Amino acid sequence: MPSPASDLVVVRRGALVVLGIVAPVVTLLGVALLLGSGNGVVLVPGLLLCVALAGGVAQERAYAALERHPPVPTLVVLRGGEPALFLPRDGAVVRNVTRMLLGAGVTLLIGAVLALVAAHWVLASACGLVGIALVVVASPGRDTAGGVWLTPHRVIAEHLGTTWEVPWTAIAGVDPAEPLGIRVHAGARPVVDRHGPPVRSWRVRPLTVSTHRLAGGAETAAYVVGRAAADPRFRAGLGTPGSLPPMV
Repeated sequence: MPSPASDLVVVRRGALVVLGIVAPVVTLLGVALLLGSGNGVVLVPGLLLCVALAGGVAQERAYAALERHPPVPTLVVLRGGEPALFLPRDGAVVRNVTRMLLGAGVTLLIGAVLALVAAHWVLASACGLVGIALVVVASPGRDTAGGVWLTPHRVIAEHLGTTWEVPWTAIAGVDPAEPLGIRVHAGARPVVDRHGPPVRSWRVRPLTVSTHRLAGGAETAAYVVGRAAADPRFRAGLGTPGSLPPMV
């Protein structure tokens, strides 16, 4: 028997689909009238609503796909031939956020052009500035979901284009929470590289691992990182088939 929670998800998805169909139709019906009257800028709120609804539907689909096909730990070889156990993070949700930001930014830039045509200078400036900011923050192609790489010598984590790494010898312990916290010895500092979207990548804190949508979830990440930090023999085998964690 389906749970009440699953019933709610079905109803929510259905409502999003209906709104996603109705909103574009209503918007398109007003296009001719508004553009003809010189008030095309009024279309912008409706277009933003369409972007939000489309993004909501895409997110629901991404979460459903994640439940059916979650990411799994895998073995990889890094540059230089270093073997690693890789805990990938599902990237669909991150990509959808990027598309929503990009869609909203482009919509506002269109609104800025329409406001200029109608000689609404203040509105045109506001739409243009916010639109440019959203496009810059979206930074498509730099929005990597990343994951966690565990090698015999170090742990590397990446999220939203922020990468940090620290050697196992610098790790004092692990706090098994969300996000997973890495405690280091006094004086130790992680190597941090922020190459992702502005603002979004700045939110990522070094020495923490967001386990949302990470292969195996919080339990697997805490188990592997905690054991590798405490057991030199275990971390020496990271990147080999024996290091693959049991999936729970």
